[in-house]
Amino acid sequence: MTRKENNLLKYTVVALIVVNLISLGAHWFTRPGQGPGLQERPPGPGGFLDDQLNFDHQQREQHAALRQEHFHESRKILREIEDEKEQMMDLFSQENALQSASMHAEHIGQLQTQLEILTFNHFMKIRNICNEEQKPTFDLVIRDAIRRGPPPGGPGHGPHGPGRPHP
Repeated sequence: MTRKENNLLKYTVVALIVVNLISLGAHWFTRPGQGPGLQERPPGPGGFLDDQLNFDHQQREQHAALRQEHFHESRKILREIEDEKEQMMDLFSQENALQSASMHAEHIGQLQTQLEILTFNHFMKIRNICNEEQKPTFDLVIRDAIRRGPPPGGPGHGPHGPGRPHP
């Protein structure tokens, strides 16, 4: 195998892995009968963390504002990911499709990274509104949620109501 063929094979494998990850992500964000993650408002009442952490009225209001902010920011990124995926899928009939698809896949990966950092920062902000007694409970709830992954049956079936969980 020549070096050029080997590089092409590597790019193809990377692009396929990225597309697979994106498909899985889209599946996690999709409610039956709706597009991926594009509901008009944050799913569910957000009461799960409020109840688990025994938030007071002020903390509940702060948490609601943080959820709203996170929802709108993540929604922008999800739309960009969808746009990139659509552009990538339009390449099937073009020459040099693999090279262009690789560029789109790389950009989707960058957007996914932005989404992960945005989500991490969101949880850090929630943790910051917790008092010292609530922080250990917060840490346990978040670790448990990460360990369990998405709810069985996909989004909309967890304790946070329809759509992706937004503690």
